[in-house]
Amino acid sequence: MPNETRPPIPEAELKRSLRDAKLAEWFADAEPQIVLIGHRPLLESLGLSSGEHILLSMTDVATPDGQNKARTAPAVFVLDLDDEPVAIHALKASLGHDRVYGLIGDLVVARTLGLEPGDDREALRCAQSPDSCFAVLCTARSGSTWFCHLLQNTGVLGHPSEHLRPTIVFLTRHATRFGFSIVDWTETLIRAKAKNGVFGTKVIDNFVDDILPALSTDDRRRLEQLLSGFRFIHFERRDKVAQAVSKFMATKSHVWHLRTTDAARAYREKKAQVEYDGSALNKIHDGLNKNEDRYRHFLASTGAQALHLTYEDVLADPAPAIRAVAEFLLDDVPDSLPIVHERYFPMADDLNAAFAERLRLEYDLGG
Repeated sequence: MPNETRPPIPEAELKRSLRDAKLAEWFADAEPQIVLIGHRPLLESLGLSSGEHILLSMTDVATPDGQNKARTAPAVFVLDLDDEPVAIHALKASLGHDRVYGLIGDLVVARTLGLEPGDDREALRCAQSPDSCFAVLCTARSGSTWFCHLLQNTGVLGHPSEHLRPTIVFLTRHATRFGFSIVDWTETLIRAKAKNGVFGTKVIDNFVDDILPALSTDDRRRLEQLLSGFRFIHFERRDKVAQAVSKFMATKSHVWHLRTTDAARAYREKKAQVEYDGSALNKIHDGLNKNEDRYRHFLASTGAQALHLTYEDVLADPAPAIRAVAEFLLDDVPDSLPIVHERYFPMADDLNAAFAERLRLEYDLGG
């Protein structure tokens, strides 16, 4: 099944993408004696090795014992990094049953949609679309996670989440290997993740940068057509210096959110080791402004329906901002919209303030 014309997938890219899909968690809850077929060391490095499941290589499946294990298992997952659809087709014919799924093309994709690998994605993709679709456009460390939780907790403004993640970037880059279509996935996502007739998503700038080069001309055309019915909320943090420091700290510490006291304590210890780097901070600051401008250009050039909100204004008084979103998205706005804050530990402190002040002075940045 190998195709010699395709270069190998960088192992680091593969592992990051599959870990982002939390495969080990899924297999931990799966029924026992599932068969995993692929490169054993790679499967084990992904945390998929378990006494409850059977790991086989492609060569193992050719043996009578391997064939028997795969035939009698409740499900077989195959990891083929060159042409997974071909491998699945061959194994189904060899084993004489259809309980064969691609570890990436079926299970990973299903995980990104909140589905199971055997679910009928085609039927869902063709189902009626929700009444309202919107995307929150933002840059990293803008307060968008907190803002999206405010929207979710109203109960009427969908469930906007960060669906465009490293896994989807990976699948789009290697679409032919795994039978993946970014357009089909988007159509399915809209229907699978709609809540009370509203679909919401969140798009962060760095994932846009990552995925755009991987899109074909046809992908772009079809996505533009699909998104033409979307409304957009441009959510921006006014203080770009503070945002740049926040992103710098998160990148250095590898901590993006804090939800427990223990996590907050560990984060403070990591953060204390971070050294100021004016050049890197200024580059982040410039990148944030550049990508905010790109969002503005996109919205202006497409004539899309858009609502602009800033983190600072919403934080100061969430109620009118949430009502503005409801009036922007819904035909029938409830009289009362609950404002429920998710519990997060604050991440900014005196060290952030010191870095921000130093950056302002060093590069003459106003805010």
